[in-house]
Amino acid sequence: MVITIIVLLILAGITIQVVSGDGGLLNTGEDTADKTKVAKIEDQINLAIYTATDMKTGEIDPLQLEKLLKEIVGVENVIHNEDEDSITVIYATDRERKIELH
Repeated sequence: MVITIIVLLILAGITIQVVSGDGGLLNTGEDTADKTKVAKIEDQINLAIYTATDMKTGEIDPLQLEKLLKEIVGVENVIHNEDEDSITVIYATDRERKIELH
């Protein structure tokens, strides 16, 4: 009976480590959710770029792109760098993407 209790305590310790450790199920699940959110935003940014691109000239309309990024994608931090002819998008609190307009 003592051996059974010791074995159960060891198994309980291993289970707790697997679930809540550094590479545990809880942390892995949170990381996956964050990566999925970022991928969804990046897909929406790509769609906004495609929608704002003139198919004949291949140039991006910066005003339309900025509007799409703010309204559809929901990105608040859109910086239009006129001197560099680019738009910088900051999303997911720490990700940044620079879009060349030419």
